[in-house]
Amino acid sequence: MQEISAGLGVSTNDFALNAILYYMKRIKDRVNLKSEMETWENAGIEDLLKFEKTVKELLDFKY
Repeated sequence: MQEISAGLGVSTNDFALNAILYYMKRIKDRVNLKSEMETWENAGIEDLLKFEKTVKELLDFKY
């Protein structure tokens, strides 16, 4: 890690902090996607029909 951070011209602490922040963002993105997929899996037919109707109304809306 020291060699890489030196090669990039940043301190080891800055390199480690940025690596941790990047990793945490990736985990958060995956958790959000997993949650959204679970929501769609648990949606009933009525929910899907309402969603389809809303999308159709938005597409038909004249600005």
